[in-house]
Amino acid sequence: MSVPVSFIGRSLGVLHSIGPVQETIEDQTSDNLVYIATGAGSRIGMLRSMAKTEVQATTDALTTMFNRRAFESPGPVRASAPAATRSATAWRT
Repeated sequence: MSVPVSFIGRSLGVLHSIGPVQETIEDQTSDNLVYIATGAGSRIGMLRSMAKTEVQATTDALTTMFNRRAFESPGPVRASAPAATRSATAWRT
């Protein structure tokens, strides 16, 4: 059985369940797989949304370089900057 994993109408993947070829899947098992796929889709979608928001909050939209917020945050500035930032930084040095 395959159950689509989605978040707000956007497809994220598929949850596959394997078993014997001729065995039928009980309704309870099918419902559980749908429940797991829905929960996984919600969690994955939320984590992606939070990561995107964090990048938007710490980088300049025009140059894609780190902004003041990134340097003033209590945590360390990440070494894994967006690709455009790395190339712009390498060009300046």
